[in-house]
Amino acid sequence: MAKIKQVKLGSIHEGDTILAVGSKYTMPFSIGASNPQKLITWNRANKLLIAAEPVLVNISYKQIDEVGYISGKVINIDGRYYFCRSLKLGKTDDADSEWKKALRATNTSDKTWNWSKNYFWGQEESDLYPGERVFCGYLGHDFWGVTTPEKFVGLGFRPVLEELPDGVQISDDLIGASINVYGTNGHVVGTLLDYTEYDMILRTNIAGVHFPKYGAWIQQVADGEIIVDRQSVNYIQIA
Repeated sequence: MAKIKQVKLGSIHEGDTILAVGSKYTMPFSIGASNPQKLITWNRANKLLIAAEPVLVNISYKQIDEVGYISGKVINIDGRYYFCRSLKLGKTDDADSEWKKALRATNTSDKTWNWSKNYFWGQEESDLYPGERVFCGYLGHDFWGVTTPEKFVGLGFRPVLEELPDGVQISDDLIGASINVYGTNGHVVGTLLDYTEYDMILRTNIAGVHFPKYGAWIQQVADGEIIVDRQSVNYIQIA
C-alpha cells in the first residue's frame, strides 16, 4: 500500500459558524481559514489535494454550484491561495477519471478515502443521460452513477484544492499583459487595457469568460471589451 501524504488545512464556514467535517448541508457555505478543532484532512495525489472524505453531506449538485465549487473558484486559506473545485469523475463509467488516477496513485482503501460514507458529486454532466450529473462512491471505491442535479439525500461534496502561486497586483506594468482574473463566482482571461481605483478594462473573447452566470462584477461595454469590478476580484495571475 502506497504511503499517503496527508495535510490538515482549512475549515468549513457557514456564516460565523465553523462546521465539523461531514456535517449536513443547511445553507450556503465557504471553505476558508483553519479552525484547529475542525480541520479538513486532504490526501495528496497527482499534485492535487483531495478531501479524504465528503466535507458536507445531503447536498445537491445545484447547491454546490450556487457557491461556485463545482467548476471551482479561488479561495484563501491562512494566507495561501488555492483553486477549490469538485472532482472530475468522467462523463462515462469507463472514462479514466481524475478520481481513478488518484486511487492508482495512492490506494483504494476506505480508511484512506472514506468512500463508503456517502456518494459524492463530480463536475460532469453524463454523456449517456443528458441533464443528469455524475457521482461516485458508497457502494464501492469505483462505483459510478448518475442522477438529477437537484437530488441531495446520500450525496456529498468532496472538494479538490489546486495550489496557486502568489497573485500579482494591478499596476502600469501589467497594461498590455494577458491576465487571469478570478472573481466572486467565476474568472475571465483577457488583455489589460486600462484600470482605475475601481475597475479594470480587459479585451477578451467572450468565450474566455468562464461560468455563464458570472454576475454583475463583469460588464460587456464594447465588442471584445469588458469592465471588471475590482472590489469583486480576489486573485490575479499572468495568463
